[in-house]
Amino acid sequence: MPFVCNLIGTYPENPVSFLVFGIINAVLTINLFFFLKYCRKKNFYYPNVDWNGIKRLKKSVPMIFVFIVAISGIAFYSVKLSFYLFLIFNLIPFVISKSLKVIHENED
Repeated sequence: MPFVCNLIGTYPENPVSFLVFGIINAVLTINLFFFLKYCRKKNFYYPNVDWNGIKRLKKSVPMIFVFIVAISGIAFYSVKLSFYLFLIFNLIPFVISKSLKVIHENED
């Protein structure tokens, strides 16, 4: 990630730098999908996990992937628009994490 951020900082008007950034984010998104499946298979979740929240997260991964691909393509139309959309994209994890329910067990 530092490399592609440096690439964008060095070549902010070059759409290829945003394309590389998008490719890295797309790979990370695919990784997230398989990570969620692996954790479910190996039973790595807490016993009181919000399964509906995990299912929603898993269902949102393909949409996030499409969003990344679209933003990367937009860079060839408008680098500034792509930049602002990637800024918005970086808020997605905060929105998703806020939507997950946190269930605490009474530790008395």
